[in-house]
Amino acid sequence: MISISNRIPLAVSALLTLFFAVWGGLLRLQWHLPIPQANWISFHGPLMVNGFFGTVIGLARASVLKSKIGLLVPLATAMGAWTLLLGGPENWGALLFLAASLGYLLVSIAFFWKQQAFAAALALAGGCGWAWANFFWWHGEPIPHVMNGWQILFVLTIASERLEAVHWQPTLGRTLALMTVTGLLMTGMGFQPFQPALGVRMVAAGFLLLAMCLLFFDRGWNSEKTEGWKGFTKACLISAYAWLFIGGFVGLVTAPVDSGFTYDAFLHCVFLGLVFSMVFSHAPLLLPRVLRTPVPFHPFFYAHWLLLQASLVARVGGDVLESTPLRRWGALLNSFALLLFILNTAIAMFRGKRSRHL
Repeated sequence: MISISNRIPLAVSALLTLFFAVWGGLLRLQWHLPIPQANWISFHGPLMVNGFFGTVIGLARASVLKSKIGLLVPLATAMGAWTLLLGGPENWGALLFLAASLGYLLVSIAFFWKQQAFAAALALAGGCGWAWANFFWWHGEPIPHVMNGWQILFVLTIASERLEAVHWQPTLGRTLALMTVTGLLMTGMGFQPFQPALGVRMVAAGFLLLAMCLLFFDRGWNSEKTEGWKGFTKACLISAYAWLFIGGFVGLVTAPVDSGFTYDAFLHCVFLGLVFSMVFSHAPLLLPRVLRTPVPFHPFFYAHWLLLQASLVARVGGDVLESTPLRRWGALLNSFALLLFILNTAIAMFRGKRSRHL
């Protein structure tokens, strides 16, 4: 078993990395904040993807597999994050992230070997995307040219988790649809460093198709129940798939996207709209497994969800209109939504822990 004492320092590291990465993101948009370390600005994306989410995903996988060896993955991502946060060389941080993603890939292969299921295959493909992106970044490719690999990690991992959650029953048509999506994503990722426009368009087409597949295959959003976690999960799923579709549309129309307003919209439709909508929905279910603390539902959870959706509409609207002030204010409110999520979750965990001891 993995003790809580092993998990808490890594969970704290992930939260601190999230905070500093968001700080760096606001600095990139010229909000006047102190600049403790220039790396926070330069590596906002890698810190979010590898330092925060890599640690969280690694912790979750180690917890599910009950593997102490699996903790080496989040340990490596945490070390990579702090290397960059404290001003260390980019190459060192990238190498630690690469080691973590290769470790995760090995864990995913072992998991697939046990499960032999299509959902596990999707998770394995997502792990390939993570390792691929980190390898090329460490090798010297610019971050925008590997970003699709990081997106694919989240997109396919989320698809895998959702298919497992609804006990998805594959048919020939459904399997062919998801195989087509996966093929588009992986092929586009491979092309992106060498043929950016073609690579991004293939990945974006994959996002569009996957959003439609998940709307059809995932029964979770189609539930008639609107109370408690069921209703909240339904709202999160609908918004997540909508943002994935919008992100795919942006990438398909404007490829290649590697800077400026369209780049901002393409990335944040996926990383904020899809990923954090899913985090809002699934974190209260995941945290009890990782930290052994219940997270009871409270209607105020809708506050951070609504703030994220409204602020992301403002941010993407600013990108579409090429309005720097609207994008900047949208981004600032994005950060408030994440802070409110952490605050609401912490309060719920405190209430759950207190009620358990009464």
